[in-house]
Amino acid sequence: MGAAIEPTVLEPANFDPFAGPPVERVLPTSEAQREIWLADQLGEDASLAFNESVNLRLRGHLDLGALQAAVHALVSRHESLRSTLGPDGTELLVGATAIIDLPVFDLREASAAERASALSRAATQAVESAFDIARGPPFRAAVYRLADADHVLLMTAHHIVCDGWSWAVITEDLGALYAELIGIAPGPDAAARYGDYVTWESLESTGPAMREHESYWLGRFA
Repeated sequence: MGAAIEPTVLEPANFDPFAGPPVERVLPTSEAQREIWLADQLGEDASLAFNESVNLRLRGHLDLGALQAAVHALVSRHESLRSTLGPDGTELLVGATAIIDLPVFDLREASAAERASALSRAATQAVESAFDIARGPPFRAAVYRLADADHVLLMTAHHIVCDGWSWAVITEDLGALYAELIGIAPGPDAAARYGDYVTWESLESTGPAMREHESYWLGRFA
């Protein structure tokens, strides 16, 4: 007789599929997002290639509390900034909420050279720090205080939810939200929802115009 086989005792996995904020709704990802998701799965270096970062120089009095509130309002306003990707990249999970910290780094006592060096390191770190697109959020921000009336707002997002055009929308909306919070201007109009775009894209992909395009190219490369 062979030796007795001892049963293997499996330890419970340290994973809670229900952890994190509640999901507001689930949307299908676009083909472009699935391509980026696949690249992200290849490794951290591949994912870092999709980090996008911008900084805004803010001169004049800045209400840091209002700016923090404006950042939270921005993320609440835009579904993409509080979304994560499902395990196979085919679903975009829109979180009902997302907490975005806005750390403030005080550089007022530093020399001009030290401030420049600190900002350079921050910009590098922003694009060299990976996002976990399965846990999110795919957006982060920080403030660097150079003087009492001189600040830099550094914002970074993953390309799976943000592109160059998106940054124009983000900065304009953030300014309008901040102005509303400090009482100097009305807030922005209602934002377009990413889910509406997904619905439009799905309809377009099966519509007559797309069938005509498909027929043309199939004919060209028959």
